[in-house]
Amino acid sequence: MLFLADRSVLVDEPKDKQFAPFGNARWKIQDGIAEKSRQMYFALYQSIAEDKVRPGLYREYPRDFFDLIIIDECHRGSAGDASNWRTILEWFSSRPIRSA
Repeated sequence: MLFLADRSVLVDEPKDKQFAPFGNARWKIQDGIAEKSRQMYFALYQSIAEDKVRPGLYREYPRDFFDLIIIDECHRGSAGDASNWRTILEWFSSRPIRSA
């Protein structure tokens, strides 16, 4: 599972509260490290994205690595066609992504 959001509080709160019972199964992707030995991953979009200063850490994970991707604040257009998140979602999708 990948839990993706655009603000630290939206990543840290669920990781440290709702998902706390899962203990060491949880991992926050940060500092350019693509850990692959956990079951639950939490990340800021900015920490895995690709732009002028970031290499696109999401590409370090195989396309089929995550069974489920949860995007907090998706209603703000995170999954929209013109979204900066789109490239990340398409990397992990084996079928077209649709936004409502």
